[in-house]
Amino acid sequence: MRVSYRIEDDEQMENIPSTVNESQVLYMVQGGGINHRFLHALKTYTSAQDDTLARWLNINVKTYRNYRDGLSALRPDTQEHTVLLISLVKHGLEVFGSKTDFMQWLGSPNPFFGGATPDSLLHTISGIRLIDHRLTAMEYGDNV
Repeated sequence: MRVSYRIEDDEQMENIPSTVNESQVLYMVQGGGINHRFLHALKTYTSAQDDTLARWLNINVKTYRNYRDGLSALRPDTQEHTVLLISLVKHGLEVFGSKTDFMQWLGSPNPFFGGATPDSLLHTISGIRLIDHRLTAMEYGDNV
């Protein structure tokens, strides 16, 4: 079942692909405009706490809050990471059909990931890609 999730009145968020697409992400980061609004979108899509989002972005909570509040410009690597996370979350919401189910899956130990929770891998780009591939496999009937 495909479900469309949209941040109201935000065309930039619509441009983020719902599968991890490196060329689109690179284009978005190079084009500028990835700012604190994207962190708000990530929080809206996930309802995750600040400490969880900071962990996923591989930054400390104080830095996350400075970025979130627009007090500091996001570093290019944090911009990329943010866009990739939003893309992954959009994909997960499409696969699972609900935020609750997707977030529960992210936080549950999974044998495919060696017993780790999928969200424990989100602090790296490779981890995001791996989880995105697993979501695609689930779309095609794989039990992950």
